[in-house]
Amino acid sequence: MKEDVLVEAKVNKNLHLEHLEDNPLNFGYTGISKTIDFLNATIGLLSGSANKSVDVTVKYDGAPAIFCGTDPEDGKFFVGTKSVFSKNAKLVKRESDLDKYGFSGQLKDKLSIALKELPKLGIEGVLQGDMMFTSDDITTKKINGEPYITFQPNTIMYAVPSNSDLASKMLKSKIGIIFHTTYSGDKLEDMKASFGANVSKLNKVSSVWVDDAFYKDVTGSLFSEKETSDLEKKIAKLQRVGNAISKKSMNNILSVHDELKTSELGAGLKTYFNSNVRRGILPKSGVTGVNNFLIHFGNHFEDKVIAKVKQEKTKNQKKERKQQLLNLLIKEKVALANLLEFMLLTIDLKNSVIRKLETGVNSKMETFVVDNKGIRVTKPEGFVAIDKLSGGAVKFVDRLEFSQLNFTVDKNWSKVSS
Repeated sequence: MKEDVLVEAKVNKNLHLEHLEDNPLNFGYTGISKTIDFLNATIGLLSGSANKSVDVTVKYDGAPAIFCGTDPEDGKFFVGTKSVFSKNAKLVKRESDLDKYGFSGQLKDKLSIALKELPKLGIEGVLQGDMMFTSDDITTKKINGEPYITFQPNTIMYAVPSNSDLASKMLKSKIGIIFHTTYSGDKLEDMKASFGANVSKLNKVSSVWVDDAFYKDVTGSLFSEKETSDLEKKIAKLQRVGNAISKKSMNNILSVHDELKTSELGAGLKTYFNSNVRRGILPKSGVTGVNNFLIHFGNHFEDKVIAKVKQEKTKNQKKERKQQLLNLLIKEKVALANLLEFMLLTIDLKNSVIRKLETGVNSKMETFVVDNKGIRVTKPEGFVAIDKLSGGAVKFVDRLEFSQLNFTVDKNWSKVSS
């Protein structure tokens, strides 16, 4: 069994995790070395290295995100969503709070069950997790002729063999949740996140099925010597491409993105990448990518910015702005090509890590997607790599697998007021 390790995050709240390949866009020039360090450490972990500077957790496709525990200011138990840390925090401490804060529909029903059941766990402090099911979400299905209990909190449908001990425990419970983050502090708004949750200290309650997100054992998912050698060569190439991007060029590229106004944000690199993911295609190279990105940048301005205004004078001003920003990007076209190549190489290395981690995931809970073709096997949502030294964490998600599903497959969760 994996030892529980809590790693304090540099950011105060674990509300949103970024993709590894986006590090240069998020951190600028230092994001290049951060990316390489993460990959070296993660590949080292999966090569049996004694220097374990990263930890890995499994990403579960649960919904909604649940925050629960004791409010340090009054000692009362609460449940809530991501709004628990906002200035006007929505802390549900009694049933009437659900109406007071305007919760409705599925979210209200699930928070009501959480409020009744989760206090039984005896949580010390505050935990964050993903709700996997409430009892009315569980159904029985035959998949490939075998009986399963199934639940679909979001995009992925989870299936557990009906005759298993795990299924028996889930069927007895009223709620299922996987905790992945622990919070500490004297005030909710000032709390700091530590990645990981020690669920072994929680009370054992039959009406609550609970687990942590830790990757249980990496020893069954180790790279061979040849695989490690091949990956080290790829990292060396990644390093060379990263070295070809100067700090000045990186700052120039990001300064353009920092200049973008709200209506112009869709012209940026992240949106360009996401649009490729939606179509299930990534650029074949940095050179191809930069040409397509510049076209995307110009098209967004034409269609979403310039076309939205009526006065000719304003149109001309926006056209001039578009050309000014494009000229700045064109001046850094070589660096942009290297940046995109760096991101593509990172994705390739990241996917090698994901494929290896998938071989050791707990197979007691199988994963499927349901679409117009029926029920088909899919991979887990992904993983989170946590730097034990800095507290930073990034998503290891196969964007052409799960992220595309996220954009295209109908979800079983409807977002309502939170």
